[in-house]
Amino acid sequence: MRGKSLGIVFALCGLLAGEGRAQHLSPPPDSVPVKGELVTYVSDAAWLPGEERILINDPRARKLVPLRRDGQLEAPWSPFPGEGGDTACGTSFVREADATCVFFAYLWQPNPGKLCFAADGRTLRRESLGDWLPSKEGKLFKVDQLLSFGGEVVGSVFLLPPGESEGGLGIVRLRPKVAGSLAVLRRLQTQTVPAVMTGRPLLAATATGVYYLDFDQGGLAVVQLLPQERRLRAFPAGLATPPPPPSGVAGPSAAWTFESTLESLPVPLGLFALDDRLLLLTRSPDGRGTARWQLFRLDPQADRLEGSWELPTRAPGILLVPGEKRWAILELGELQPLLERKLLSLVEIPASALRRAWSAAAPPAGQARR
Repeated sequence: MRGKSLGIVFALCGLLAGEGRAQHLSPPPDSVPVKGELVTYVSDAAWLPGEERILINDPRARKLVPLRRDGQLEAPWSPFPGEGGDTACGTSFVREADATCVFFAYLWQPNPGKLCFAADGRTLRRESLGDWLPSKEGKLFKVDQLLSFGGEVVGSVFLLPPGESEGGLGIVRLRPKVAGSLAVLRRLQTQTVPAVMTGRPLLAATATGVYYLDFDQGGLAVVQLLPQERRLRAFPAGLATPPPPPSGVAGPSAAWTFESTLESLPVPLGLFALDDRLLLLTRSPDGRGTARWQLFRLDPQADRLEGSWELPTRAPGILLVPGEKRWAILELGELQPLLERKLLSLVEIPASALRRAWSAAAPPAGQARR
């Protein structure tokens, strides 16, 4: 799941085993081995239109790699532009009505952008995001995740405020190209857990709100950001304690230490939307190098935890790829010292099956926090 170009790879973690009775998909779907050129650094992935191929982002190689449903990797794409000797790399995906789009950023240059692709790989449009902000309001360098809601966008971005020499990460809301619309909802200080977790899918939107998986040191929670801020009380029991902050100087060594620590802890790692519900992804290490993965379903309007569903995988790492017709689990190998994970296999889940999985009676998998 989704820092990427800044060096923190997805290492999804966390969940206390044996909490409640999780529902399963029966019979379990097959795991399809991935074939083709080895991919060892996967930061994000999304279905192309039609949901017959998945587009994988490899930011270190500055390439996108299509993956067919039969597990065959196709020839990599190199669609990113260069500027001032600096070639852009992908940071995250967003699905639009007619296209799958990837945000891209430069290492040293402002002016991130967005490329949108049709099902056959044709580039439908390219958009610059650098002009979303008037120059007097700052410079936008990078977009980690971005969602639309009610004419506004909410996203995790790297922003250089006006008059400041150093930028920083934050969760913002704005109306693109509308002066004075920028509001910083969260400032994410360097070398804190919320900052290093920004490469993962922590934002999700339903028809009624935008929600954020907040790794605040006061306690993990799902927070509604729009249309108004509200901290939900419902959360799986035993998972509200955030992981310890990163230690040491920022860089590969600190990133490895933090990610290795996550591998051993029960921590939620992603937030997704399914119709009017939220799905919280968790990983429970089993001590044997594999893991138990679960989704907890929350009703955000009622602020209620409804149950849990066990994913049909025991891979050490995964990327969960939502779709309209089908969801995919990209199974990844063990975490390596350079924060790499081999892409091993693909598991498909029909979206209809995921919806049906919640209909069977089952006791809640956790208790609402009061």
